[in-house]
Amino acid sequence: MQNMKIDNYTKKYGEKVVFDNFAYNFADGKITAVLGESGIGKTTMLSEIVERNIGRVSCVFQNDRLLPNLTVNDNLKLTSGDADFNGFLNEFELGNSGGLYPKELSAGMSRRVAIIRALQVNRDLLIMDEPFRNLDYRIKYKIMDIIKARHEKEKNTIIIVTHDISEAVYLADKIIIIDNPSRVNFEFDSITGATENDILKVFLNK
Repeated sequence: MQNMKIDNYTKKYGEKVVFDNFAYNFADGKITAVLGESGIGKTTMLSEIVERNIGRVSCVFQNDRLLPNLTVNDNLKLTSGDADFNGFLNEFELGNSGGLYPKELSAGMSRRVAIIRALQVNRDLLIMDEPFRNLDYRIKYKIMDIIKARHEKEKNTIIIVTHDISEAVYLADKIIIIDNPSRVNFEFDSITGATENDILKVFLNK
């Protein structure tokens, strides 16, 4: 798989220019976190990436998108086929939830099912849009550890949009900040203990 490239991308909503001939290469086999203020176009950019990579991408959307008339097991079967996903359910502390319907799940449980659905499909590219919302602190970091461990084995490319700087620092190999319709404004290639403060300075000094 070559570097995941987005180029010559222009997007407008009425008179508002969200992206203007935007271009960026996402590092192959790395986890890149995308930060930026609300409304800057992060989700719009992810949608464009998905459209350009149909067939080799799996997604965790902002909304869980579970089919309400299917149980957890049946929702997962839609993407897993005959593959066994019980290991995922146990790992995500959902081992007794397979027979439940989405309306019977808490927000955090529903979110975990949505993440499992994306992870169980082995794709070159994993797109995650605010994936850890509605998760408590402990389970969130447990799931991030699972994602990192799987990534170490699979070496897939992961692009994650998040508003949480600590999530980005914990999970990503690279962090970018978008604050301009034509380019990435800041890049952090070496994530250290000081990176979170460095990113905070970017936002606070705008």
